[in-house]
Amino acid sequence: MKWLPFVAVIGLLLLIAFWPLTVVRVENTAKEDSKYIRRAYAEHTVGQVIATDHAVNSVQLLLRSARETEPIVSLHDEHGTLLSEMRVKLDDVDQWVRFPLSKELTPGEHVITISAKATREQADAALVRFQIDSDRYEAGAMVVDGEKSYGDVAFRLEERVALGQAPFIWGQTTDKSILRGLRYLGVGLAVLLLSIVPWRRVFPNPYARQAAPLIALFAFAVVVRVPYLTGIEGVFGGDAFNYLSKAQTLLQGGDPFAADPRKGPLLSLSLLPGFFTTDPLLWSRWVGVIAAAATVALLPIIGRALKLPWKLSLLEGIFLAVNPEFTWEAPSGLA
Repeated sequence: MKWLPFVAVIGLLLLIAFWPLTVVRVENTAKEDSKYIRRAYAEHTVGQVIATDHAVNSVQLLLRSARETEPIVSLHDEHGTLLSEMRVKLDDVDQWVRFPLSKELTPGEHVITISAKATREQADAALVRFQIDSDRYEAGAMVVDGEKSYGDVAFRLEERVALGQAPFIWGQTTDKSILRGLRYLGVGLAVLLLSIVPWRRVFPNPYARQAAPLIALFAFAVVVRVPYLTGIEGVFGGDAFNYLSKAQTLLQGGDPFAADPRKGPLLSLSLLPGFFTTDPLLWSRWVGVIAAAATVALLPIIGRALKLPWKLSLLEGIFLAVNPEFTWEAPSGLA
């Protein structure tokens, strides 16, 4: 029976490793110049040869129209089978439109044809964005009115993969599901370590035995949030602007309550060093990340003060460290 927790944790890790995820992979981006479009209307169609290593359950296309219209856009495969059909509200602004497929596309090469046959006027056509310099496909993978054409449609594929495949396609996706899945895997490994590592032997000193996991929790919480430091542009909400304004006012020797009398100056004081760097916003995000990591490390201490078992208190910290909302809020510009 003493091996039961170990077996249970191993089973949990295997389940996580093979957990199915849907990831969005950008296969082709659009040419920056908006004149690169193909029209789908009446008998005029636009297609694309795609190659995928995983099962595809949705396709995203970058569409717009010359004026406000709601064409019925259909997707067919190379055999003429209807894959998806939906009414799309379009205007003169590019938008990514998601088309769920009625059946998954198997790994391999396929041809997807885009049509809007119920639309008879060219002015109401669905304008399909494309590019001429794909870094994935040879020029000529686009198909216009059934004939191969120079260029490639701008599209994304939503693919079903196992979490265990995540390291092999890291960096090729736009979706956060892989990162979220890896967080779960980290939680599983933490549970495994808490279950089977003889902590009393590793850290005979009781103070070290408590300090070591707290330091590890702090470091783990920081590592989880580091990718967001440079991935967020600007700041969000009035609070972020007010805190930065207060900090700038303090730096100039002015009254910090003039910017916003409702908030104290302590947080703004921590932002002052950022004005001596090349990127004050990046500094402010680091302040948020460090504060979040400190909160994660503090939670087990609170749990211990409430007489909770030490391992349970550590698990609380682990789950807070990977909480999606708490992960996002920490570096999101003081919002």
